[in-house]
Amino acid sequence: PPEAELYVGPGDFRYLSFSRRAESKKGDHGRVVIVGGSAEYSGAPMYVALAALRAGVDLAVLLAPEPAAQAAKAFSPDLIAVPLKGERLGLEHVEEVLKAAERADVVVVGSGLGLAAETQEAVRRIFRALLGKKPMVVDADAIKALAGVKAEKNVVFTPHAGEFRILTEAEAPADLRQRIEVAKREAAKLNAIILLKGRYDVVTDGSKVKVNATGTPAMTVGGTGDVLTGLVAGLATKTNNLLEAAAVAAFVNGLAGEAAAEELGFHITASDLLKYIPSVIRRYADEKVV
Repeated sequence: PPEAELYVGPGDFRYLSFSRRAESKKGDHGRVVIVGGSAEYSGAPMYVALAALRAGVDLAVLLAPEPAAQAAKAFSPDLIAVPLKGERLGLEHVEEVLKAAERADVVVVGSGLGLAAETQEAVRRIFRALLGKKPMVVDADAIKALAGVKAEKNVVFTPHAGEFRILTEAEAPADLRQRIEVAKREAAKLNAIILLKGRYDVVTDGSKVKVNATGTPAMTVGGTGDVLTGLVAGLATKTNNLLEAAAVAAFVNGLAGEAAAEELGFHITASDLLKYIPSVIRRYADEKVV
């Protein structure tokens, strides 16, 4: 039925490959580079990196201004953090970021960067340089820097309604049918994939649409959007179908939130979602050694 095609579900996992060869080595199953963080915000890019790892990537490398990079190193031995000199991303870091991005399968830009004018200009330069060369996931403050930009189909924007308004100058209607139409229209204009977050997440490239209905009001806590961004990037290393990677990421994120809330009610943190991601993916993914 058409409903089944519209809503993300277990069947969408068929677009992603989680199998591994016995002789696999580090890096074969995905490298994600995350450009994020600032002196003010160090947690957001860590959630992105940890969620990408939980999605099954081998390496999540965080390029962050020194204070955020130091915080990441101290926080978790799983994180590879490369410090960028200074308190925030600036134009002097663009070359270093682009060099690191060369080895990445997917690049994430945005989480925790802040809104300094120079940071926003650095985001625009990084975006233009990587456009068409690397799949990108654009979140949070980077969305604000790229308002009205022309993109390519290998870019996923992950706005909530407020960021969607800044990106497109369009309001995201509350009514789901209208919301789908507006998201479709704007994705076509941008020539990109939009994952519009909300009670129902709408994922569209301007022609195809997927709607995700998983999740819980407990997920209004800060950081759950960063976890989603990391899942989009991580799952994008398992497929060439970026729209499906984004759709399945929303599905998994919501189910991980539901599982956390089952145990902890309205007292979950974004860190709790990370614990549940593997069991949610393993429930539906065909994971085997080939």
